[in-house]
Amino acid sequence: MPKLTKEDVIGGSEIPTIVLRKSRFTTPNEIMNKKLAAKSGQVYEQKPISQQALDRGNFLEPGILEWASDYLDKQCLGTTHVNLQIPDKAYMHDACRLGVSLDGLIHIKEGELQLENPFHGLPGEDKHVTLYGSGPLEAKTDGYDDGPPHIENVIQLQAQMMCYKADWGVIAKLGPKMRLGIYPYLRNDELCKQIEDATNDFWRRCDSESPMYYPAIVEQPIGEIEVDVDASVNTDIETLAKNYLACKDASTQQDHAVGEVKDVLETYLASLDPEDNNTVIAQAGNYSIKWQKVIRKAQPEKLVPAKPESFFRKLTITEGDV
Repeated sequence: MPKLTKEDVIGGSEIPTIVLRKSRFTTPNEIMNKKLAAKSGQVYEQKPISQQALDRGNFLEPGILEWASDYLDKQCLGTTHVNLQIPDKAYMHDACRLGVSLDGLIHIKEGELQLENPFHGLPGEDKHVTLYGSGPLEAKTDGYDDGPPHIENVIQLQAQMMCYKADWGVIAKLGPKMRLGIYPYLRNDELCKQIEDATNDFWRRCDSESPMYYPAIVEQPIGEIEVDVDASVNTDIETLAKNYLACKDASTQQDHAVGEVKDVLETYLASLDPEDNNTVIAQAGNYSIKWQKVIRKAQPEKLVPAKPESFFRKLTITEGDV
């Protein structure tokens, strides 16, 4: 729906970036520059958004809201029923400069509705959710996967609950093959406190005499080593690389074969880096192989339980010399 909030508040689509300090689309500093420009009467030139993405949301969102409302109504028992409202105003938080536009509002009439979040909601929450009264309904149309909503979407929904003073909210997510996923969430006081703290910190930075920009996130560099493939195994690795690409390009029915070939190939590559500290690069016949070590940065205990730093390996194979 059209944005109804002003630039003197953090909007619902902006707060995930402020809480997480990054997102797939923007940064906290870009949002700060936009607010500073608005304060001085200027227009901030934002990164262009795909017209296809805008059209997808504009055309599909109303249908998703109606579909979700109909689904929820069919889950009701007895005289309980669901009404959908499309708000025409923004809702502001009464304790911090946070405001949200709502895609929809769900009103549970004459009783309550029992739902189940297939992914158990936030950590520590029961997957069974009881809906009563009214709560925000957020429509998502990215359609990338059938998994749970991105954490950015959950933060946005929690901010909507804060501003509307709701105890629950629902994300209706259109996944691949036009499947509709319904994900109910209860208001999470710990996450709401983080949202409020992050909002206040943003405006403290933005309203200071000189803007206090967020420090850049520095990715840890990873070393690379080029290894010589022993002649005795060179042909084996080349064959494995060839088979891996062939299986990967085949139909999804061959996914199991891809995994088996990849396991054997990665066993060879692991033997070439016994200390497990580097990205392995090798040329095996006509195949360039890169077994990349990717660091997962440690995370503080915020939205999810604290995680230590870890890493995973990313395998890339290209045919021909690189």
